[in-house]
Amino acid sequence: MRSALPLLHFNGAYPEGFLHSRWVPEPEIFMSGFLLIVGYLLVTGPLNRRYPGSEQRPVTRQQRWCFLSGAIVMTIILGPPFHDWGDYYLVTVHMIQHLVLMLAVAPLLLLGIPPWFYNPINRRPVLERIGREITRPITAFLLANALMIVWHLPFLYDAALRQPPIHATQHSVFVIVGMLSWYPICGTNPAWPRATPLVQCLLLFLESIPGGIVGAMITFAAPGLYSFYDNAPRLWGIGLADDQQFAGLLMWAAVPVVYLTVLSVIFLRWAGREEAKDRATPAKRVVPKPDTASFP
Repeated sequence: MRSALPLLHFNGAYPEGFLHSRWVPEPEIFMSGFLLIVGYLLVTGPLNRRYPGSEQRPVTRQQRWCFLSGAIVMTIILGPPFHDWGDYYLVTVHMIQHLVLMLAVAPLLLLGIPPWFYNPINRRPVLERIGREITRPITAFLLANALMIVWHLPFLYDAALRQPPIHATQHSVFVIVGMLSWYPICGTNPAWPRATPLVQCLLLFLESIPGGIVGAMITFAAPGLYSFYDNAPRLWGIGLADDQQFAGLLMWAAVPVVYLTVLSVIFLRWAGREEAKDRATPAKRVVPKPDTASFP
């Protein structure tokens, strides 16, 4: 077990290998990604075909690629060299890890889950109701952003870097935060319907605000907001103040850019469909009424 003291991972030695990384995957991270991939392939493949009615439980190639891509990206971003850079040297890299988990891994995993995956939950009224309530747009928005803000508070952020179990919990929470944020946009459970396109656009606009605010606060805070990095060796000439500002600016810019880009795509698709409907609907022929005033 790694020490709980600040910056004393691996018996106090900083990673000093090629590019300041040990290039040794964390066992729990590697196993998590491996089990996620193997479990998904088994459930959607042999185990699915083993039971009657498998033809009613299809899995598309796109779904498989999305889920497997999400699991692979998660394993890469939490592994070396990103793990060593973020855990020892740079808050910017740690922020990149969090953003990738929330903005890439979470929606990819959601898109890869076939609707029938939720059947065991849907058959249990309590679980189904809880899931339906927390995936409603407003509830999902409030829960996700409350968790995101809390985990960026300095005392909890530093605690995660000093305590491996808290750190693992933090990363898991950011995946959950991402799933809550993205479920009204790309969830697949028919019992927990997605929001309508215009509500999705409004939700994505709102989602871009809290992350931008947190990023701005980190950017303008005094250097050393996260004290864990105060005495860390500085890599590539990036000072403590610059590192914190880069991290804040990244969150300030990346979160709104991603959400607003998806918003634009959804709106343009919706507008295109509405225009196509209007063109497909034949115009009603207007027959002028006779001018009765001209008759005696």
